Amino acid sequence: MPSMPVRLDIIRALADIGPKAAAAVPTLKRFLASDVLMDNENREQESRTSGLWEGIHEVEIVKVWAAAALVKIVPNQPEAKAGFDFLVRKVREGPTNNTQAQSEAVEALSVIGNDAAIAVLIQALEIEDKSEWGTFRETVLKALGGIGPSAKAAIPALRKALIEKNPNRFGVPREAARALGEMGASAQIAIPDLDKLRASDDMWLREIAENAIRKLSTDKKKTNVTKE
Repeated sequence: MPSMPVRLDIIRALADIGPKAAAAVPTLKRFLASDVLMDNENREQESRTSGLWEGIHEVEIVKVWAAAALVKIVPNQPEAKAGFDFLVRKVREGPTNNTQAQSEAVEALSVIGNDAAIAVLIQALEIEDKSEWGTFRETVLKALGGIGPSAKAAIPALRKALIEKNPNRFGVPREAARALGEMGASAQIAIPDLDKLRASDDMWLREIAENAIRKLSTDKKKTNVTKE
C-alpha cells in the first residue's frame, strides 16, 4: 500500500487529469466516505517515520483531496456535490485540532477554481481567525491569488484585507497585496490602496505592494493597447 504522502500525490494527480480519470471514482468515493485508510501495521509504521501523517489527521487530508478530485473528474455528478460539500464544511468549521486539513481544503478549492469555490473562499475571509498570526486568512488570500483573474469577485475583500491593523498579522496585508497583483486589469481600482502601502514600516509589504502596482500598471497598458 502506498505511503500517505505518495497516496496524496496520486490523488492530486488524478484531480489534474480530470474527467479522463473516471476509472478512479469508486476508489475516491471510498476514501471520502472512510475513516480508516490504512491497516494498523502501515499506520504504525508511518507514525514512526513522520508525525505529520498520524491518526485522524491523515484521514482528513486524504478525504480533502479525494473530494477535490471527484469535483474535477465528475463535476456534474452527485459524487462531485458530496465532495464539494465536504470541502465547504471543512473550511467553515472554524478553528479545529486539525488546522492542516482545513488549510488543505482551502488549497483544494483553489485547485477547483470555479465560481462556487471562489465564493466559498471569499466568505472564508469573514470566518473568525483565532490564530495568533492570522494564518488561516493568509492561506485563503494565497488561494485566491493562485486562482488569478478568474477570482476578480474577491477584489473588494482583498482591498479590505489590505488594512489589517493587528501588528501580529503582518502576513494578511502582504498576501492581500500579492493577490491583488494577480487579479489582472479588474484590480486596477486597487492601485491607490496599494500606493498607500509604499509608506508602510513593513519593508516586505512595501516591496510586495510595489510589485503588485507594477503588474497592474502593465495590465492597464495592455488593456489600453487592446482598446486602441
